Amino acid sequence: MSSLIINILLIILLIQIILLILHYFGYFDKTPADLPPFKNISYGIKPSLKREAKKDYNQIIYTIFNVLNNQPKITNEIINSGKLMDDINKELNPLLDKLSVKYTDEIKGQIVKYFIIKHVIVLLDNYYTGPNIYLNIPDVPSLSIRAFPFLYTAKRKSGDESVKGSTLPPFKYLVRNIPIKIRDKVASLYDYLLIKYFGIINSAVIGLDEINNTSIYSINYNRIIRKNILVVQEDLLRIQRIFGPNISELIKSILIENILPLMNKYYSGPSINITVPASIPSMPQIVSINFPNTNKDDIFTVKEGCLKGEKLETVNTGSFGFIKQCKKT
Repeated sequence: MSSLIINILLIILLIQIILLILHYFGYFDKTPADLPPFKNISYGIKPSLKREAKKDYNQIIYTIFNVLNNQPKITNEIINSGKLMDDINKELNPLLDKLSVKYTDEIKGQIVKYFIIKHVIVLLDNYYTGPNIYLNIPDVPSLSIRAFPFLYTAKRKSGDESVKGSTLPPFKYLVRNIPIKIRDKVASLYDYLLIKYFGIINSAVIGLDEINNTSIYSINYNRIIRKNILVVQEDLLRIQRIFGPNISELIKSILIENILPLMNKYYSGPSINITVPASIPSMPQIVSINFPNTNKDDIFTVKEGCLKGEKLETVNTGSFGFIKQCKKT
């Protein structure tokens, strides 16, 4: 009897140790905002708004997964019928309506402005060697951004060594979205393009005392375009050569990085076996989701193609060349 009690106490102690270890590693403390994709972009959210943004994002994700987890089944038929989206919208819309009052155009503009300016300054600090910048940025209604002054003094001097742009935001936070087999190539191309085009910018403004809303119009943009048009076309082809043949793997990598962590932690509904289209211009893709799955690589499969009842056709668009499109049969 005493032996049984000792064994029970040992089991309880072991459970407590396991729970403490899980707590130490944050298993119980993690929220959706502690996982990608929010985790990867949270550094770019205005600090005064970050706490509320995190809380609101968590509410949205919890609501969506609550609906998914209470579905009797998730199939192509249910997806195509629109029932699943109707169920999600029924629960989500009241929350979004509440948030739309909270996040006024002014607040949304602040979020977008901070995110953009943060990245612009990071790149300027690393690459820009030109004169002081004193620009009055006009209203940008499409982004809810109101007019504001942008003031900047170069931190880097001509001849100073810059660090690799791929080690800076946003690339360093988003690099995990890129398939491993092309990650190094993409990073190298990204570094190369930043050096090249900031070199063009630095050369274009070298004769100005400062960059302001008047002096910026004195730059001979036509000459710069004529001088670099072939270079730009060549660089676009380089990008296409890397990403074109790997678009399916890129989509899969993005899903694994951003969707799978949320599914692993918050999804407890019926098994998912669906096929959905991914609207990639000129290169239609089909995404199959099979979850749960013991093999992580088989949860998402992506390949070029169209849904049943459609066929892939190559269409000549004229000025944009040949592209692939899905057409109903």
